[in-house]
Amino acid sequence: MVLYLKENILTSDIRKISLICEIEKALLTNKILPEEEYIKVYYMYLSHKLIKFNYVYKIGFENNGYEYIDDEDDFVAYKLIESVRLYENNKVMYINMLKNIVKNYEEYRNLIDYLRKI
Repeated sequence: MVLYLKENILTSDIRKISLICEIEKALLTNKILPEEEYIKVYYMYLSHKLIKFNYVYKIGFENNGYEYIDDEDDFVAYKLIESVRLYENNKVMYINMLKNIVKNYEEYRNLIDYLRKI
């Protein structure tokens, strides 16, 4: 799986990007990555989701267009992207957002537990 990600990291094909996002999510939520690879895959996941948002929903991160997102995984990814912005400026809101994600989307617990450590 990781080899496929590395071979297709710069693709602009939306079908491949969607598949890549699913692979990245599986790697992030199932604790199968070595710790040194985890953060790299996490940021690749967010980058690929941003490309998908722009293509599928016609929104960028600055547009605050999350109300148009109709896919649960995309919505969680959008919230994760928002949390990156909060990390430097407001740690309390960052932690609260991560807690809220875990509360509502249990499958992301492994990812959130990792993010709380860094």
